[in-house]
Amino acid sequence: MKQSLMIAVLALAGLATLGGCCSSSGNPVADWQQERMAATQIAAKKGTPLTLEDVLYKSTLGEEDLAAVVNTFSAVSAGLYVQVVTGVDEMAVSQDGRQLYIGVQNDLAAGAKLEDLKAKMTPEEQAAYAAYEQMVAQEDQAKKIKTIVKPLIEQIKQEGEKLPKMVTQIKDDPKFRSLKGMQMVKESKHLFDDSRALSAQLGDAMTGATLWLQMLEKDYEAKQMGKGLDALVE
Repeated sequence: MKQSLMIAVLALAGLATLGGCCSSSGNPVADWQQERMAATQIAAKKGTPLTLEDVLYKSTLGEEDLAAVVNTFSAVSAGLYVQVVTGVDEMAVSQDGRQLYIGVQNDLAAGAKLEDLKAKMTPEEQAAYAAYEQMVAQEDQAKKIKTIVKPLIEQIKQEGEKLPKMVTQIKDDPKFRSLKGMQMVKESKHLFDDSRALSAQLGDAMTGATLWLQMLEKDYEAKQMGKGLDALVE
């Protein structure tokens, strides 16, 4: 039982840093989409809105009252995850144009001319670049950062801090403490599996929300023609 709680604590300790991991493909958004929890179920929903049930984790505990505690927590975690997945996937549509923009800005800084760079683009690249420019101009990145994404990141962090407390609550419950022998072993494993799954979902939510924030910051920078983001990230 102590091991279950320790694993949950250690897993959650890394939530805030997961978004900074390096990308093996050079496209961290695509990497996250492929590796995130319930990736197969999410991919199957392409073209239709993602729902809570699509990503909802259900407790493996056999005791209904104890499982209900996990499932109540899980509903909150799944709700946050749906918001993150939806937000990131909507922005990922413009990722090709976003990466082109970053490359163009680097080349411009090295002395290249914008007209020459655009002339070297394929028709597909030109279309992605133009669509990205239009999207950036229409969206209020500053408002979305301040009112949606940053509060969402804080919510995920708070839920992560609650998970070890939930594990302790179940461990201290008289119904759990009264378990004996193999039944205790079995339910301890189920609690471990539950805490690990929810920790993974919150970790993926934090990673995705961090990517979402980074994309919005890059889009804001594009709109401001290279101005800094001090007003947003203070």
